[in-house]
Order: sequence, then C-alpha cells, then structure tokens
Amino acid sequence: MKRNLWKILLIAGLMILLPLCAQAAGKKNDRNACMLWAADAATAPKNVLKSMPADLIRAVSPASDGKFCLVIPGSWNADSLKLFFEDDSITINGRIIHSGDTVSLPLNEEIKFIPADKKARTLTVCQTGGVPVLWMTSESGSDDYIEAQKGNQEPGWLRYEEADGKIAYEGELTHIRSRGNSTFQYEKKAYQIKLARSASLSGMKKDRTWVLLANMLDRSGIRNEIGLDIARYCGVWSFVPSYQAVDVYLNHDYKGAYLLCEKVQVDPDRLAITDMEEAIEKLNPGLDFATLPVQGSATPKHGAKKFYAIPAEPEDITGGYLVKSEITKRYATERSGFVTAKGQAFIIQDPSWTSAAQTDYISSLFQHIENGIFSKDGIDPETGKHFTEMIDLTTLACRYVLAEVTDDYDGARGYFYKDSDSVDPMVYAGPIWDLDYTWGVRHGYYDPKILHIFSTTIPEYLWYPKLYKHEVFRKAAAEIYRTKFVPAQAILLGEETDPAGILHSLDDYAAEVRTSQLCDAARWPYEYVRKKFTFHNRKTGANFDQQIEYLREYITQRRLVLNRHFGIQ
Repeated sequence: MKRNLWKILLIAGLMILLPLCAQAAGKKNDRNACMLWAADAATAPKNVLKSMPADLIRAVSPASDGKFCLVIPGSWNADSLKLFFEDDSITINGRIIHSGDTVSLPLNEEIKFIPADKKARTLTVCQTGGVPVLWMTSESGSDDYIEAQKGNQEPGWLRYEEADGKIAYEGELTHIRSRGNSTFQYEKKAYQIKLARSASLSGMKKDRTWVLLANMLDRSGIRNEIGLDIARYCGVWSFVPSYQAVDVYLNHDYKGAYLLCEKVQVDPDRLAITDMEEAIEKLNPGLDFATLPVQGSATPKHGAKKFYAIPAEPEDITGGYLVKSEITKRYATERSGFVTAKGQAFIIQDPSWTSAAQTDYISSLFQHIENGIFSKDGIDPETGKHFTEMIDLTTLACRYVLAEVTDDYDGARGYFYKDSDSVDPMVYAGPIWDLDYTWGVRHGYYDPKILHIFSTTIPEYLWYPKLYKHEVFRKAAAEIYRTKFVPAQAILLGEETDPAGILHSLDDYAAEVRTSQLCDAARWPYEYVRKKFTFHNRKTGANFDQQIEYLREYITQRRLVLNRHFGIQ
C-alpha cells in the first residue's frame, strides 16, 4: 500500500512537472529546453513538496548544439536511475526506454538519445561528490521571477545534505532571492537564502541568512576560499565569513558549483557590533521603511547624502555602522549613502535606512578620515586628528596588502565598520568579501608585475594610493606582509604547512572541489564563458587542471614581485 502511495505521489508530481517542461521548451531562450528527467531509483519519491519530488533532476543543454548534460549527486547510483520524459518512449544508444524505466547510464560519456521528434541528441551524465548538496524549490516552481531582477524573492523549501549524507536542514525557506551587482548580469546567478529557522550548515555557526556565491568567472572555484582563509590566517579581523563549497539544485535544475557563505551582516555571531538597525526598528514599530521617500541627493555628486525621515531614532547614533566603498554609479541604486569631498561613494548597508542625523554623523567621520589621508602630514585640519586616530591602521594596511597579494581587481573598495563610541570609537577596514576577481581573472588586468598602488589608471579619489605616501602606512604594510603574507604564500604553494590548519595548499583546495568543478564545467562550459564574457581572461586555462596550474604560477610570480617591493630576501 505504501509503495502504491509513493507511485501515486510521483505520478502526480510528474503531471505537474511535465507541462512546465513543455513550457520551458517553448521559451525564446531554449538552451535549457527540458527533454529528460531523472531520479534515484532507490529514493525517487522519498521527498515530496506540494506533491512534487524535490530531487527530480532535469537534463539541461549548456549549449545550443543538441548536447545535454545530466548532473546527479554523489549519493545517487548511476546504475539505477529512473528516467522520465514527455514522450511515451525514447531511444538511448539504440535501446527503447519507456518513461519511468530504471536504467544504468555510464558516467562522463556521450550517450546518443532520440526523442519522439527523431532528432538525435547527446547526453553526458556527470556525478558530483565530496561537497554538500542543496536541494531548493521556489513556491512557484520557477526561477523566472527570482532571476528577473536583483532582489526579487520567493518563499520556498530547502534540503541541505552534508557530504556524508546527513541532513543539516530540511524545511521551509522564508525566501530565495537573487543578489550581486555586476555578477547579477551573469546567467549563473548568485542567491541569498533565508531559512525559516536557524541552523548550523557544515559546522558553521547557526543562522538563518546565507549567501550562495556563483563564482562564474573563477573556473578554479577556489579563489574566494583562499582569499577568505588568508584573511582568517592573518588574525587581524574579528569576523571573516566562513564558507563551504556546495552543489546547488534549484527547481530541479543543476545550477552548478557554489560557495555557501555567512553573510556580512551585523549579528552577534557574525559582525558583532552594536545593532542600531534593531534599535531603530524597536523605536518605530509597524513602520514600513520601504515606503519612506528618499531625501537628500540621489545623484552621486561630491558631498552628496541619501537618507530618510525616520520618526524616532536612538539617542546614541555613533554606531554600529557597516559601510562599503563602491563605484560611483552604484550610489544611486542603493538605499542610504554618501559621497566624500574627493568623490568616493560609500553605501551604508547597516542600518538599511538611515536618518539625516545618522548619515551626517558617519559621513562626517569618513570625511575627516579622508581629509587626513589626503593631507601631507596625515592630519585632518578640521579636527586636528591624525587619520590613525580615527581608523585602525592594522586592518587598513592588512586590507591593502591582501589586495596586492591577491591582485584583487576590486581591492581598492570594500567594507568598513564602526561600533558605538561607548564600545570603540575607531573605524575598521573589513570584513573581507568578494575575492573571485583575483589572481589574473580579469582580462587586461592580469599582469602579476603591476602593483595597484602605482597604477596610473585608478581614480584620484581612491584612498590607498594616498595612504601609501604616508610613512606610517608603508611601514605597517611592510611589516604585515613580512609577518603574515610571506608565510601565507609559502603555505599556498605547499612549501610550508599551517599548524593551526586555517590555511592550506592549493592542491588541498583543488582536491576538495575538483569533482564538483568538473560537473560545473559540464553545465557552464569553459568555451561558452570565454565567448560570453570578453572581459574574462582567456589565458587562465581550458580545463580545471590548467586553471589550478595558472593560479599556482600567478601566485609564484606575484610573490617575487612583492618580495622585491617589500624588501624580502
């Protein structure tokens, strides 16, 4: 009786799915037109969401040449797969297969299959392994709304399977939403998910909000991992986001290899500073902040500020703040922010909506810091303070050296945070984030011999070139490079080991994600990315192993340049 019930549920799910499948085939962009579905024969109907088996996987076409790929998780048995399709039967390698049959399919080989239209296609079956798997479905069963516009979100469902098969979370998602700035334009989307209840995923601290980085242009898949671990190894930041490499399925499609990360946010278990946003919300119960009209200037002119008429605010507005320096054009699209007298745009990420007084306070502090940095003696003429009395020199210098070591295209920008004056009056550079555009990924920006600090192409308003004119900053950067980054690079290249186990060799990072990245390459072929993104460096390698060797050589060459620059023998 139980077996028959599962069959009924599975058939009901397919009756819902197959029309959706036909709709997908009729879309203007039919690269991913659905023709074939697969499930693990042993557990096919085990997990059902709204009468739909969540772990039913659709074969997708990564290119418009009739080739399809089917990426199955490591827990499945490729010798026992149930196949489903819109036709009564199809032919696979000359054998007639009926929908619902259990078959054995070889891995990593091109299989010839012929559906009812008699047009021959090829299918390659890949299998992930070694990393956790995220199974997600949205409430609508479609990605269209989520991916149509940055920030669009839907509720949904998630099952998080650890690499050993244990379930860390199974249940509702408050939302799945798309995220990113330039990366949102890529076909492989990045996401933010919010669990209905806090959970520890892969040993990370319990939380509800998590970020899934797509790393589409980093075909090694490990640049963000390495960058975050170097930051953690340095030991100067109170919070560095933890991460876990994962494979993601959304609405029955294999989306690829991702990096699940803790979100950079004010939180006792993340960036543990005063939560002023929480205080503001408590003082304004029931207020829909999104309905407040923006005030100030939405145009990123020098000295501009964006804020809101918030009815009530805390007595102490000195912190905490999470602020991010950004390219100028992004100022107009964000909620709150300011632009300095020199033209550097800052986005206030926490609190999400700031009052005029709050914006005046934090923008004034950053202006005093900038004044000091741009002055010959480092002193702000308005307050008489040296910039090192307002912003922490260690994190500031370490953030700069990290940008040089990783050859970070976006290294001149990043996060800053400040607690309330009653806790700590200093501004800190950090947390560290977004390190996929490093070590030669960007076309036209991949020469390991060129240092950011001496580049003639960067805007005049950026802080680091001006900081480097101050002896106190140069000395701090040199000392941090010698004590932190010289051993870090040796560990990456396999010449030393980290006794604390924080940082690892390139080979160790590569080994963990290799299988996952090979499947990602089947879904997002290297040649497709090369043709699609002209700004992507085409010299990084034509396959995973070449990507790793390119990265190793880049780190080696970059180290020689930096050793000479910082006087390391």
